[in-house]
Amino acid sequence: MSNKRLDSRRRRQVLAGIGVAAIGSGFASATVAGQEETVTVTLDNVGISAWEVTGVEGADDVGPTGEENPQLTLQEGVRYTFVNNGGGSHPLAFRASDGETLLSQSDDGSFEGDSETDWVDDGGSVSFTLTSELADEMATYVCTVHGSMTGSIETTQAGPAATVTFSDQSSTGTSVVVDAVELTDGGFVTIHNSNLLDGDAVGSVIGVSEYLGSGSYENVTVELDTPLVEGETLVAMPHRDTDGDEEYTFVESEGGADGPYVVEGDAVIDDADVQVDGAAAVQMSDQMTRGETVIVDFARLDDGGFVTIHDSTLLDGDPLGSVVGVSSYFDGGTYENLNISLDETLTGDDTLIAMPHRDTDGDGEYTFVESEGGADGPYTFDGGAVTNAADVTVLGDATVTISDQETDGTSVVVDSAELDDGGFVTIHDSSLLDGDALGSVVGVSEYLEPGSYEDLEVVFNEELTEDDTLIAMPHRDTNGNQTYDFVEEEGGADGPYFQDGAAVTAQAEVTVLGDATVSFSDQETDGMAVIVDSAELEDGGFVTIHDSSLLDGDALGSVVGVSEYLEPGSYEDLEVVFNEELTEDDTLIAMPHRDTNGNQMYDFVEEEGGADGPYVNDEGGAVVADASVTVTDDMDDGMGGGMDETESTDDGMEETESTDGDGPGFGPVAGIAGLSGVATYLYRTFGVDDEREED
Repeated sequence: MSNKRLDSRRRRQVLAGIGVAAIGSGFASATVAGQEETVTVTLDNVGISAWEVTGVEGADDVGPTGEENPQLTLQEGVRYTFVNNGGGSHPLAFRASDGETLLSQSDDGSFEGDSETDWVDDGGSVSFTLTSELADEMATYVCTVHGSMTGSIETTQAGPAATVTFSDQSSTGTSVVVDAVELTDGGFVTIHNSNLLDGDAVGSVIGVSEYLGSGSYENVTVELDTPLVEGETLVAMPHRDTDGDEEYTFVESEGGADGPYVVEGDAVIDDADVQVDGAAAVQMSDQMTRGETVIVDFARLDDGGFVTIHDSTLLDGDPLGSVVGVSSYFDGGTYENLNISLDETLTGDDTLIAMPHRDTDGDGEYTFVESEGGADGPYTFDGGAVTNAADVTVLGDATVTISDQETDGTSVVVDSAELDDGGFVTIHDSSLLDGDALGSVVGVSEYLEPGSYEDLEVVFNEELTEDDTLIAMPHRDTNGNQTYDFVEEEGGADGPYFQDGAAVTAQAEVTVLGDATVSFSDQETDGMAVIVDSAELEDGGFVTIHDSSLLDGDALGSVVGVSEYLEPGSYEDLEVVFNEELTEDDTLIAMPHRDTNGNQMYDFVEEEGGADGPYVNDEGGAVVADASVTVTDDMDDGMGGGMDETESTDDGMEETESTDGDGPGFGPVAGIAGLSGVATYLYRTFGVDDEREED
């Protein structure tokens, strides 16, 4: 097997410069420069006898304020700005213990030309970075004119620090071992390939350790995301956990978080030549499964053979009985994403181990168990079997049911859902049937804990305006954040539950209910009927007339008249005959009702509200209009512009249809506001919100 590595001389030259220069395109601006702390110290003179600190920004431990010539504590790696309020009469300088001037507003200091110190003097203030070399020399701050204005300086090492040791080694190519790492602030050890040496700090990451708390570690194994197939120079680099979530997000954030530990602007690193040896390698990630198969990410079998899956009894020393799955025979080569069937369905979570085996008897059949280990033994490396373990979680099931239904366009009701592992129930429109799994999502439930649910209301993202076939689909919370990310992650998270290789779904025909309007004017009546000025019922139905007992909550007993069945459409001057003669003036309420059972018969009262309920508005209240209706014996009094027609009834009474009246009444707004009884009843019976105002 071929192995390549960088020329050692070139490697030393390149690695010596890794820091802002070599990795600037990857994270110099985002992390190294971003991690440099800045502190501002304001000094003033006390006459000509002393300095005093009057303010500090960016640190708490530089020095006390209000004291004369206080001792200052400065930290390596920090950039300091000293504001000199003493002005030109008191030039500020920093000196070594032997009196050598290091930095000065009036003299030439020995560190003023150092690029890493980056000395800046703008007259009123000075700025510099305290490098380790400068820290080793700095001892005092002084006024170059008045010798009594002198204070001492103590320097300390930079804050969080790390060391790493990474030796040349041989590997199967799926992992490497970092000899030692020390992280004073916790974090991770990343492995970069040689692309780092070309300045690609993000794309060069090929492996990351688990989170490591503060402390020292030895022999840290790091699994490689992309297994090596030939030798290469790799770089180990300790990274901080800057966002404190114990998850490595440096690559995901494009260098904005979890940057490397640095010393004087350079990343802490060590490199190693990693040779790929051994005739086999295997890699298997933690995963979820339905229990029937598992995925092996990578396998290399130079001499051909099989990949076996062992359960955790292998860890107890049972190499034969632990075999729970075997691949087909593979010729010599490299393979990815192997789907290996298990002999029996896995019913509980377990640690499974992938192990490449040889075909020692050359028959293309796996006989290791049958021969009790006498044939087809495992590939070995460094004295042990080549293996890789993964934690495998068995996924729970889900069921869902949804019935054909009507909706006002704002939500649907899922009859039942059971999610063994919790998650969400999504609603997809019919574009799902054309293959649009993402764009078809029109509604998502809140996060559901594992369990069973009934009558689950799912609100639409946008109002549904047309009848459609909708599909209910249980989804998992695969990233565990209790937020539905399937669409945002373009299917990369929170995928659906599956059964027999297909998503678990249920579909229903959903009809969007039409709206209704009604207007009803104050008028006179002979007690036999009233005229509803106009009504529009998009789904057809009836217009009912309720007396004022509706306002006291009697939604059923208040019905005093019902129109004939009305086809969908608009109506004007609609006469509604009373069930019994109206004998007293009253406030009457006109209310459009649906024909929910489709029999063209008004069954709301007979079914005690169980059928033919009222149309409701966008706020969830019944659509109504009220009018003051005056009962009069003489309808032909010249008011209202005359009568339409008059007929004699059998009892000598006159039945009269009149035009709209202008008598006193609540008016539509006040009438709705006064519907205390119907609002209460409808809330109780139909789930209509009670949004009444006090009349």
